[in-house]
Amino acid sequence: MKLKSLSITAIALLTSTFFCGSTAKAECAAYTRRETGYMVMLPIYKYQVGSNAFATLMNIGFDDAGRIIGSAHDWLGDCSYPSIGIGASSGSGEMVDGIYPNDASVVYYIYGGGINLGVARSSIYAAISATSEPAPTTTSTTTSTTTSTTTSTTTAPTIVAPAEDSAPPETTTTTSTAYSPAPLTMSVTEEDDGVVEVDYAELVINKVGTRYQIQIDSSYQNQPMKIRARISNRRTITWNITTDSNGYKGFSTTRNLAGFTVSLWILGERFDLVGVK
Repeated sequence: MKLKSLSITAIALLTSTFFCGSTAKAECAAYTRRETGYMVMLPIYKYQVGSNAFATLMNIGFDDAGRIIGSAHDWLGDCSYPSIGIGASSGSGEMVDGIYPNDASVVYYIYGGGINLGVARSSIYAAISATSEPAPTTTSTTTSTTTSTTTSTTTAPTIVAPAEDSAPPETTTTTSTAYSPAPLTMSVTEEDDGVVEVDYAELVINKVGTRYQIQIDSSYQNQPMKIRARISNRRTITWNITTDSNGYKGFSTTRNLAGFTVSLWILGERFDLVGVK
């Protein structure tokens, strides 16, 4: 499916939902962008969110992304939101006919400190889902055949054209009660079988003062993991950790990790490797 530009209406919906709806958490007369603090990275791939959501993601600006993430963190406790840098990659190939490869990605560089990557990812996911096309509600129609067999079929219109050899039952009708989209005229001109989403686990290390902050962002929920820090002529340092329900784990250490190579292991397999400067 070709990527679509985000409409003004969708932008308004996104901002009103995530910026105004959070006042129950923090009472703020105004919100300011936090320019100081350490940086963490949040990569989001097309295969993780789907074509429509990725198209929406590509249209979210720097300040909007910061406010979405700041709202999810109760405005960082001081009515502020993180400063955001955005990078994008077309993945393994070029965009063809307006369609990005499935491994295309957007990377958020989040400055400000106090960011939980699992919460940040969930807030962005919620935002791009909130601006997708609403699904209509339908009513069921019961049809009796000459053999007195009764079947109930609910059919919801979609934006994907049916296969050429299929046709809806002649006696089935659908009534929309909440949303009436304009008639769509679509033709199937290409095939896309999608890709199987691959589990991921990413290790991020930042120095904050005299401490090092270690964060894991992954697709593994409540998963035991092992972190190993190695350097020549020194004993290996090991941490045994478990992610939360968002696949996230963060902690800090007073150990001087400068010069160490730190690796992340899950069930005996190495998922990430970071050299600390």
